[in-house]
Amino acid sequence: MTKDGEGKSILTVSLKRKYAERAEVFTRAHLGGRIVMIVDGEIVTLHKIRSVIVGGQLQITRCTDDACEVIRAKLVK
Repeated sequence: MTKDGEGKSILTVSLKRKYAERAEVFTRAHLGGRIVMIVDGEIVTLHKIRSVIVGGQLQITRCTDDACEVIRAKLVK
């Protein structure tokens, strides 16, 4: 996790190969739309899909509260 020039969090995530293709298909179909991030059955944040996820690498950006930290903490368990 890093910070942008305004001090907001940027969370970089690498998906396993078996999920990378699903993410690409989903983001291509919903490009420009909004997505709810659910981790452990809990809605953590709402984000806009700004680009197609290719190769399983994605960034969750512009977190203004502690959403990126919550997502990171749940993912590294």
